[in-house]
Amino acid sequence: MGYSPIQYESFVSATYRILVGCIAACMMIILFYVIYPPTYSAYLISGCYALFILICISLYAYLAPRSHIIFIAPALKTVFLTTFLPLNWYFVVGAWMGKWRLVDAFPPITAFIIVTSIVVLTLLHSRNVFWAVGISWMLQAIPVLSYLVFHVDELLSLRGLELLATYGPTSLFIFVIIPHQKGIYFKYKTLTNRINKARRDADRDILTDLLNRRGLERWLQSMPMDTSIAVILADIDHFQRLNDTKGYDAGDRTLVELASRLRTVYQGEHRLARWGGEEFLIILVNPEEEKREQNADAFRLALDDMPYKEDLEHKVTLSLGVSSIDKAARFQCLLKQAEESMLFAKRHGRNQTKFYRPSDAE
Repeated sequence: MGYSPIQYESFVSATYRILVGCIAACMMIILFYVIYPPTYSAYLISGCYALFILICISLYAYLAPRSHIIFIAPALKTVFLTTFLPLNWYFVVGAWMGKWRLVDAFPPITAFIIVTSIVVLTLLHSRNVFWAVGISWMLQAIPVLSYLVFHVDELLSLRGLELLATYGPTSLFIFVIIPHQKGIYFKYKTLTNRINKARRDADRDILTDLLNRRGLERWLQSMPMDTSIAVILADIDHFQRLNDTKGYDAGDRTLVELASRLRTVYQGEHRLARWGGEEFLIILVNPEEEKREQNADAFRLALDDMPYKEDLEHKVTLSLGVSSIDKAARFQCLLKQAEESMLFAKRHGRNQTKFYRPSDAE
């Protein structure tokens, strides 16, 4: 399931914290067994193995792109399984073979198993992860419980009762509480997606799917204010005549086709918006001064040279006004320049591009 940017940042932060916590726990366990050597070397070996793999995963998290951090949660689950599952079966099989009593030899890992299962359920937002954790839990619980059932003397010991409670009633926490939490998460995710879609729709023109005024202004607010931009305001010539002669449906189809063509003209960074009824606003980001006129006029020429799908009685043309290049913080001034230049183009014959000059303000 996908993440929103905010959710992904939270996920990355949680992953780093869990990695640090797991490494610290492994180091403490290893240090304890170095100071107080365990009866069974498997304790120390499993701790060293887990620490080595966790350090490798941490190096990957540090060096890999942030987009790959999502793969760490399944890797953590693999570490937990390959650490606890072999250790679990090793002591259960040894107990069945009479090498030791399970309640005396079984390592103190039940709390770690519960915690790591909850961690994986928290990190992995997938509908199938519950079953994966459940199966891995059963692979560890069934061998222990089946052994204790057939060895009542060990079952009735304090450690036996602890193991029974841990792998029995306590496991209900995982199978009852956590799925409920996951259900809440997926409902929240669905609601978040709907809100994001509504926000995107509110920033778009419903007819052309270009940005509307609100969407363009929101985009401008997210841009560094010292970014250089140029503003182009394009107006369809005699659009009202088109509506009167061919109908508003034909006018709408023409607007849609025009918007589609505008998207393909300029290859540099830019934004398009439907600014008014038949007005389109184009913002060029970091344009080159020497190519400003060429790039701006390319919009008019590209539209002028191509026939329209709609059967029109006259050719659709554009009058364009182009501002000077300035900082994004002066957008309103640039918009006024583009508007004045566009009106000049319409008053002086239409189907042309008028470029703002500082002398025009004099």
